[in-house]
Amino acid sequence: AVTLMPEVLECYSVTGPYDYQLRIVAADLAAFAQFMMHRLMRLPGVRSVESSVVLQEIKRTTELPLEQLQRGA
Repeated sequence: AVTLMPEVLECYSVTGPYDYQLRIVAADLAAFAQFMMHRLMRLPGVRSVESSVVLQEIKRTTELPLEQLQRGA
């Protein structure tokens, strides 16, 4: 179901106390609340959700450190 939601940019099955981690985008906090309450929380099997809001982006890259990985550093 989340694969069809344009707000969901990424979805990962993770270890630990949670089953999934999603990265979503919303225009503002009102849109975020609307998405959470009226779409995400209504999915079958979703019992609870914890969220964090990014305040500031410190570093973002898609580049892989291939040289370091090859050296084992």
